[in-house]
Amino acid sequence: MIFEKLPNTRDLADVPLSGGRQIRPGMLIRSGMLYAASEQDIRTLAQLPVTLILDFRSDQECIEKPDPAIPGAEYLNIAPFRDTISGITRDIRSDARMMEQLKNPVKADPDIAIRYMTTLYREMGRNPDVHSCYHRFFELLLQNRSGATLWHCTAGKDRAGFAAILLLAALGADRDAILADYLRTNENVQHEIAYIIKAEKLEGLPAEETVRAFFGARQEYLNALFESINGVYGGMKEFLKNQIGVTDEMQKALLERFTV
Repeated sequence: MIFEKLPNTRDLADVPLSGGRQIRPGMLIRSGMLYAASEQDIRTLAQLPVTLILDFRSDQECIEKPDPAIPGAEYLNIAPFRDTISGITRDIRSDARMMEQLKNPVKADPDIAIRYMTTLYREMGRNPDVHSCYHRFFELLLQNRSGATLWHCTAGKDRAGFAAILLLAALGADRDAILADYLRTNENVQHEIAYIIKAEKLEGLPAEETVRAFFGARQEYLNALFESINGVYGGMKEFLKNQIGVTDEMQKALLERFTV
């Protein structure tokens, strides 16, 4: 799939699974927000066809930058966080607050940003509201019996990324494959990050690396998530079953529907 204005929209079909299985192409699409989609992008999604869109953004994000209508697609908002969270939500107020912090030399320390994001990822794995949201994500995936499901947040890195991490694990991808897909976001959002750095006149300053820490994908964040899940719940398999509620029957159905 080639998109004009949706750089972080991609099919999971290229992610390798254990046991020689493959994800069926054109069925599982992760994305950043669709607000900027061109008319051609909308046609591409409709022709795929995408029949279900799951939006993980907060209410305010959806109000400020609503999704365009995709012909033939049902739209549902299933946000894990309703409130603004610096580093995760990207509404006007969150972005303004973050940019104000970047003007403070102490708060603009990239190491502080990295520690902050690793803590967020660790806490995502322990949050019951997050667990409930992603259980619904799996239920809706299985209820969509025709066409592709596309899920997204704003950048397509954290909330949509968490969905992809859980789904790939449920389908049998190992940690290296999950990490490789997660880090692909960096290639896709580099122009947006460069634009933010230039617009805020941060080139060559510590705050430049802080922007990259907040808006980019880093292995440390995924490591923190896995360490939290392993330490608290005994591993990803147990976490999916006992916290997210992916039963053996659901996992079997996921494999039958989405893999060959």
